[in-house]
Amino acid sequence: MLGRVIEAVTGQKYEPWVRANVLKPVGAAAMHLGRGLPEDRPKSEVRYYDSKKRTADCLYTPRVRETVPLPDGGQNVEGFEAHGGWVASPVDLLRFACAFDAGKKSPILSESAVAEMWARPDGRAGRDAEEKPRDAYYGCGWMVRPVGKAGRVTAWHTGLISGTSTLLVRRSDGLNWAVLFNTDATAKGEQPASLIDGQMHTAAAAVKTWPDTDLFEKL
Repeated sequence: MLGRVIEAVTGQKYEPWVRANVLKPVGAAAMHLGRGLPEDRPKSEVRYYDSKKRTADCLYTPRVRETVPLPDGGQNVEGFEAHGGWVASPVDLLRFACAFDAGKKSPILSESAVAEMWARPDGRAGRDAEEKPRDAYYGCGWMVRPVGKAGRVTAWHTGLISGTSTLLVRRSDGLNWAVLFNTDATAKGEQPASLIDGQMHTAAAAVKTWPDTDLFEKL
């Protein structure tokens, strides 16, 4: 729905508008919308492995009705589009996440818009049955956990479709990380992104000194 709203308001197609107004300003212009067939994907894109090894009839020409692995033409990836259809590297996801770092002017949103993105929603979405603030809630596109009284938050988002499990975290202390897997579950049915979440926090806490230079410039 939001993708169609963008087109209605701007008079432009969704993908080029997002590229020009969101991805290019944050330095993540290499992101692209996913393609259903492996042969239509960039050579640098990984292969995806469905944990249950499911197959389905291919949805895309010229291989319509051919039996294919579910992630390789058996699900309508190209129809996801504004609903989780973007393909990104961990570096590009971090470029996007860093666009909202505390104390820095965002290249894509005003200060008030960033604050609204993290804001606690009204009603039960932001408070429990006893009207107490929830420890964590869904803001505008992110899960949000307020930290302290200085307005800082930890925000995160996961992703899950056949053949992929992902995690993007913006921590209140200024650390951001992205972890991407090219499968959706382990042999025991556990999501890799959930399994690594706590370990990432532990690993980050063990680092005492971080580089003070812009590492993006070296990538």
